[in-house]
Amino acid sequence: MTSAPDKRCGTYAGVSRHYQLGEPVCDDCREAGRQYMRDYRARRGPARDRWWNNTRSAALELLAAECPERFGELLAQVRAERPCGTGAT
Repeated sequence: MTSAPDKRCGTYAGVSRHYQLGEPVCDDCREAGRQYMRDYRARRGPARDRWWNNTRSAALELLAAECPERFGELLAQVRAERPCGTGAT
């Protein structure tokens, strides 16, 4: 059962408080937490998402090791389609 709402409900601090107390997160706090994370990701930008970049790099290394010929073909194709400095992802 959730406790009576306090002044933190509807904020990111409210989400943290719900988790600390081991109680379900109320709808207002859940939305505040989602908005906080959207804003946080927008501030950081996709280029700084280290987890994703590290994961993608590890997967590409595995792919290159398993299928070196095909990986080389795809790499050449992408390089031809997206010249350096275009910023395309």
